[in-house]
Amino acid sequence: MSFLGLANNQCISFNNLQDAVNNGIFTAIASIPVSGEQITKSAAAADIIIPNPDYPPYANKSNNQLLVKADIYNLGNFILDAQYGMRFTNMTGSVGGLPTFTYPVTGGNTTKTYNGTIAAQTITVDLAGTLFVSPAKVVLYVDGVQVDCQNITSGVQTKTLNLSVTVASPSTIKISINGGTCTSTPTTPVFSGKSFSAVAVNRGSGQYMVAGNSNLSSQPENWTAGYLYYSSNYGSSWTQNSIFGYWKKIASSDNGEYIIAVEAYGKAYLSSNYGVSFTQISYFGTNLFNSAALSSNGQYQMIVGGSSPTSYVWVSTNYGVTWNIVASDIYGGYISCAIDSSGGTFLVGAGSGGSAYIIRSTNQGATWTYVLAGSNYGLNTTDININATNGWAIAAWIGTNPSNGILYKSSNSGASWSQITGGSAQNAWTVSILNTTVSGLALYDLGTSGTSYIQSVTGPGPIFMNTVGNLLASPSLTWRDLANSDNGTYILAGTLNSGLYLSTDGGSTWTAL
Repeated sequence: MSFLGLANNQCISFNNLQDAVNNGIFTAIASIPVSGEQITKSAAAADIIIPNPDYPPYANKSNNQLLVKADIYNLGNFILDAQYGMRFTNMTGSVGGLPTFTYPVTGGNTTKTYNGTIAAQTITVDLAGTLFVSPAKVVLYVDGVQVDCQNITSGVQTKTLNLSVTVASPSTIKISINGGTCTSTPTTPVFSGKSFSAVAVNRGSGQYMVAGNSNLSSQPENWTAGYLYYSSNYGSSWTQNSIFGYWKKIASSDNGEYIIAVEAYGKAYLSSNYGVSFTQISYFGTNLFNSAALSSNGQYQMIVGGSSPTSYVWVSTNYGVTWNIVASDIYGGYISCAIDSSGGTFLVGAGSGGSAYIIRSTNQGATWTYVLAGSNYGLNTTDININATNGWAIAAWIGTNPSNGILYKSSNSGASWSQITGGSAQNAWTVSILNTTVSGLALYDLGTSGTSYIQSVTGPGPIFMNTVGNLLASPSLTWRDLANSDNGTYILAGTLNSGLYLSTDGGSTWTAL
């Protein structure tokens, strides 16, 4: 009988062992007797290279015990730890900065936690002397998420893995030789305990979502960076993207096809495939970014930010292909921005060192008009939003003292504004979002009593968004960002150290993802 024809619990004969050698499953180190006699552990060790002598079913046998097939041949898509591991003898990077390991590594998983930053690069794994049961694969993980996988076969000496992201502290890289073959099935990310400073939901349907795993606190020295994640099924499942950064804002076109993600340390990325992959926009030099916005079809795009003390407004009118500076300010900081459905109205919110203000353009940034200015020193327009279809707009202002916060609304695409005063407003607003129903606008604030709120603004008919009430309050969660679909059904919320929360019923109920 052939070796592969044996059941896992059947004993192995010398003839079975020779068949396995003939078919490249094992490597012989001595002449194997022609015999139907069943082999012991010592006989097998004398005749072939044992693929993994540390594998418990093999290692726990005494030398005079008979072997069954499963003792030396374990085929499956399992991750091999130190006791199940295969061997590789070296690992080098094209850029460098990789950790120093002791070789040969006798466990399949080789893990190193980085305390610095490792550049994106190719990693060459030296498989010389590797002993494994085919099929097998070598896999590269970053923080438990698979970023590359290469199938390996008998006789292959090296494999090159693509570390496609810059790995920043603290992160863990793992190289693992696994049984089985590479598949395209993504590893399900774990959001528990992670911070999300930026989220986006496509306004049209809510089907496409993107979230940025990072924590941007009031103390930049304590900021943490992370990856982008995307969902194409209304938040039911998520996949990690390879882009890594300190995510400040994520904005989406109506259908979710075009997405801009801006990074606090001066990088902006554009996706034209619903968040599956991003390309860095290199036009901006060393400037830092605060916010981004897109028109409904993604043709018109805007990014605001700058390098102290000057702030800029960058605009693209061709789906992000080329960009131009259309406004600058040396006295204030451009913090937030919004574009209406057609790209006919641009709004930019500002405030840094002086009072907050909002400027408006109806010709893609060729000229600007001041439409709202505050009198309180230290105010910032932390967020501004304009509805894609009906011209409603909302702006959140917060001061150096959170009690100075103000909410403003507009029913004419930002041409004029009035303050929202009714209800239980909490005053410390940092993010505002809205939808197409009069009673469906939602926003959050950080609260002034230790409780963090997601609030709703309602007001039917001509009252139009005038009464504020708590949609969700939690003393244990700190909300960082919100995004929703135009119909108000899907709301995605990012938190500090508590992952993502999703509502699929307009905020009535919430689920931790």
